[in-house]
Amino acid sequence: MLSGQFGENIMTIGSLKRLLILCGLCWLIISCGDTIEQADTGAAAPSNLTQEEQDWQAITELIHEAVIRWSYGDKGALYDLEYEYVRDQYTFDEYLQVPQIRYVNADTVLDINVLNIRMFNRDSAIARIEVLFQGPSGKISKDYDNYPLYFHNGRWLRPTVGIPSIQNDYDKLIRQADSAAAAEAEEE
Repeated sequence: MLSGQFGENIMTIGSLKRLLILCGLCWLIISCGDTIEQADTGAAAPSNLTQEEQDWQAITELIHEAVIRWSYGDKGALYDLEYEYVRDQYTFDEYLQVPQIRYVNADTVLDINVLNIRMFNRDSAIARIEVLFQGPSGKISKDYDNYPLYFHNGRWLRPTVGIPSIQNDYDKLIRQADSAAAAEAEEE
């Protein structure tokens, strides 16, 4: 019984590594404050970067933020990267019960590195990523995957549940509703 109480308060090596990664990211955010502030305020990105370089930077930041939040158990990082129709269809609590989300776990993920991004007319992209895992023995291993990303409403998304064609239909319905509301307001 005592060991259980004390065991909950002891920081594991994995937790310490995550804390160090988080501290490093905080230092990076503080040292690059001007760039981060421009992104947060919606100001234009520096003109010396091409659109593709800006997208690369945005996608890399998006993936790194999501993996840090996710590794600490914050599945809100996944919800934030979903399409609008998913966030309108499911409350966050309902979203957490969707099987793809309920059973997904990042407790062994240390980091995700973006190796390459292939852009498709700026509406979508595929990021080739390297995932660093730490096994129970402490051994670090790597795996590689492709992450599809979609540009929607001025930002990049990495949906886990959402489907682009359903969002397109949803957008069409919203445009029709807006058009009908505008026509009705015009008649009054």
